[in-house]
Amino acid sequence: MEKADVLVENYRPGVLAKIGFTPERLEAINPLLIHAAVNGYGSTGPYADRPSFDFIAQAMSGFMSVNGLPAGDPCGQHHP
Repeated sequence: MEKADVLVENYRPGVLAKIGFTPERLEAINPLLIHAAVNGYGSTGPYADRPSFDFIAQAMSGFMSVNGLPAGDPCGQHHP
């Protein structure tokens, strides 16, 4: 990370620090590093510590309910 411009991670809140990369350590490694944390439910709130991935995000947002066949079950959107 010494030469990186940006760190993008998708761990649950607090996981990066648990594996040794606290904000203080990241700043010591590279003071100019931009840290972007992207996760399924944000860093605060009742679901913040829940794991997430694509299908969970589609289901929780209601997106699955508008996909699939009219007489079938909801399904996720797949990408080629």
